[in-house]
Amino acid sequence: VTVSISNYVPNSGSAVHLSVGGEEPTMFSQMYSGPFEIDTIGTTVVKAYMTKPGRADSNVAEASFTVLEQVATPTIDITSGTFEDEVTVHLACATPEARIRYTTDGSEPNAASAEYTDGITLGLAPDGSFASYVVKAIAIKAPEMGNSLVLESGTFTVQPPASPPEILPDADEGPYPDNLRITLESPTPGASVKYTDDGSDPTTSPTKIGRASCRERV
Repeated sequence: VTVSISNYVPNSGSAVHLSVGGEEPTMFSQMYSGPFEIDTIGTTVVKAYMTKPGRADSNVAEASFTVLEQVATPTIDITSGTFEDEVTVHLACATPEARIRYTTDGSEPNAASAEYTDGITLGLAPDGSFASYVVKAIAIKAPEMGNSLVLESGTFTVQPPASPPEILPDADEGPYPDNLRITLESPTPGASVKYTDDGSDPTTSPTKIGRASCRERV
């Protein structure tokens, strides 16, 4: 917490003597020069009085500030990426009994946000099109501890998969003499078609690639 003395005017001839341990301040106590931070866990009592030439010393002002230990920042197992249909992410907090609140639209989470239980599933938009998400989360353990810092993920993009290509001609029409010309027809415009001809599964690693748009032969 940052503490300041609002009615102190620098270079006005006035001076403020203060203590931060609860003891009565004296002329030998530390001098106030500007806002200062208290980061000691627990309750700190600040006392201060003001002096000014030609005037009697002010009464002692007193204020108590309680600084709570902060809950650990939540962690997330997947930070971002592009996924087909849906992806489930998991949150955790190292502080025992802390509750995690989260949002998926990039807004700041608070005590009224959805409570995390066991996984957050991010799916397609209601119309089946792609959707983007940013997960933010805080961990809360009130009143014993202060809220955690906010966890912010990267962007999650969830998109529908491309329709599988059609292989022509139908294999059931064989066997074929000599040789055979195969065509791949994709109903998804602009899709990249990857294929193998040795029975292995095609992957996203470099394999044979044919560029296919709707009904285009490759």
